[in-house]
Amino acid sequence: MRNFRLSLDLSDVYLELQEFDLREYTKPFMFKFVEAKDPDDACSIAIKFIIQEIMAQDSSLKARILCKKIRSLVRIDKVESL
Repeated sequence: MRNFRLSLDLSDVYLELQEFDLREYTKPFMFKFVEAKDPDDACSIAIKFIIQEIMAQDSSLKARILCKKIRSLVRIDKVESL
């Protein structure tokens, strides 16, 4: 497994993410380090991390709708292999 640094753009869902206590995702633009097989796998793991943290805090309908939005609105601008 290789290490990747992802540049995430959370600006489209940033205000909705503020309702949750997500320690790592406090800025609209951030970096995330992920260990994965390939860059595509790294991107999917990063998105899954965000969704799992939201669902661990709140499994309401509103949170589930936000998770659907995250899948389509969060952009990964850059993937770097370390």
